[in-house]
This record gives sequence, structure tokens and C-alpha cells, in this order.
Amino acid sequence: MIATVQCITVRWTKLSRGAPNSAKRAAVPMSFALQPVSLPKQGTRSAVLHWVGAYEEDGFVPHQGIEVKDLTGIHDFDAELATLKFEADDLRIEYKGGFWCAGAPQRPHIVRSVFTLRAGQWGRVAANGRFSHNNEWAYYRKVLNIAFSETVPAAGIFNGKPDAEFRDEHDLW
Repeated sequence: MIATVQCITVRWTKLSRGAPNSAKRAAVPMSFALQPVSLPKQGTRSAVLHWVGAYEEDGFVPHQGIEVKDLTGIHDFDAELATLKFEADDLRIEYKGGFWCAGAPQRPHIVRSVFTLRAGQWGRVAANGRFSHNNEWAYYRKVLNIAFSETVPAAGIFNGKPDAEFRDEHDLW
């Protein structure tokens, strides 16, 4: 089975809280088309990681990268906001609230199961936070789009409505 994880990180400062930069920041989508990959031999458990970063200092132009990992024999995989747990024919997603976000508003350091995917399904985990950095605030939005399938999903798999979704987004004023 293949877990395809698209991790989107948007990072900004107070310079992009208002116009005109806030419009550029808000225009960063919650999903992107997947890049083509080659997998290890068929029948192995794999993770396809598609990283997307859109940062204020680059005008919120998305930068993308891709990585493939052989997860044969591995039952848990750390994917930033969440841990992916391979269980029989399912993929359980555990959100690591508070562990990635030590900023404001404070969130409890709780790991909790938020949804389970079956083959052919995809889900989304989204969170945001505000962090103190060099005596100023920095803001982040992270989105994990996760597909669970027997083959690499189509490039547009993350278009449309996910089969499951968990959001931990706060008003960052």
C-alpha cells in the first residue's frame, strides 16, 4: 500500500497580515497537483512525500519537492502534524496537537486519532499557529493531504472534497 502525503507550509509575518500581501498569502491553495514519481518494487509499503512551501520572503510562490520512502516493515510514519499508522488494510491518522505548535494560542500536547482511511480514500489535516521569532510574530498554516491507495494516485487526487478532514485552525488576530 502507498501513503501519499502532500505537506503544504505557508509562512508569513505581520507584513502579510494586511493588503496587498494577505491576498497573495490567501491565494496559496489547500492542494496541488502531484508530481510524477517512480516507486520501489511493487508490493512494498511506500510513502510518497510531496513538499510544498510558500513563504512571505519569496512572495508566496510555491516551491515543491518530492521524496519516496520504502516503509516495508514499518507500522508508524511521522508526517509533521500527524503520525500515519498502518493497520491491516487501513491507515489511521493521529494528529499531534501542540507538539508541532508551541506558539499561540497554546494547544494541549495531545495525540489523538482523527480519522481512518481505507484504500482509495484521502483525507486532510489542517492547522495554523503563531510563533515568537526574533521578538516578532511569525505565522504558519500547515496542510497535510493524505491519500491511501494500492498505486500512486492521479495527479489531481487532492482536488475536491476529502473523504475525511480534521482542522485545528484558530483566529490568529
